[in-house]
Amino acid sequence: VGVLLGAGFDGVVWSLIAGETACNLLIGVTALWVARQHGHGGWWSVSLRGVRGTFAGIAHFLLSTNAQLTVKKTQSELDMVVVGALLGTAPAGLFRVVKQLGTIPGRILMPFEQVLFTELSRASAAGDFAGMSRLLRRSAGLLGVGALAIWAVAV
Repeated sequence: VGVLLGAGFDGVVWSLIAGETACNLLIGVTALWVARQHGHGGWWSVSLRGVRGTFAGIAHFLLSTNAQLTVKKTQSELDMVVVGALLGTAPAGLFRVVKQLGTIPGRILMPFEQVLFTELSRASAAGDFAGMSRLLRRSAGLLGVGALAIWAVAV
C-alpha cells in the first residue's frame, strides 16, 4: 500500500507495521470469536491469580521468548533495512528478492542432507565402509549435477 501511494522508505516501513498489526488483530479477534462460538469463551472470567504460583518462571519465559524472537527477526531483516536506508526502496526490494532466491539451494539441500547423514550413520554403525564410499560418491555426483543445473538456470 505504501508503495502504491508513493510513500518513501519510512512510509513503506510504517505501512508494513500497520498491515502486520491489523492482520494480527484480525486473526486474534477471529480466533476469540470462533472459540466463543464453540463454547470456549468463558476463559476470560477465569482468575489468573494462581498461575504465577504454579508456574513461577512463566513471566521470565514469556519475556525471554519474545526477546529472542525479536532479535532473530531483526537479525534476518536488518540488512534489508540498511540497504533501503542507504540506497532507497527499489534496491532494497531487489536485494530482498535476490536474498530469497539465494535460499533456494539450501531449501533443496537441507532434506537431502538429513537423509544422507542418516544413511551414512547407518552404514558407519554397520561397519559398511564400502557402502559409505558408494553413497558419498553417488551423492557428490547428484549434488554436482544439481549445482550445475542451478548455475545454468541462474546464468
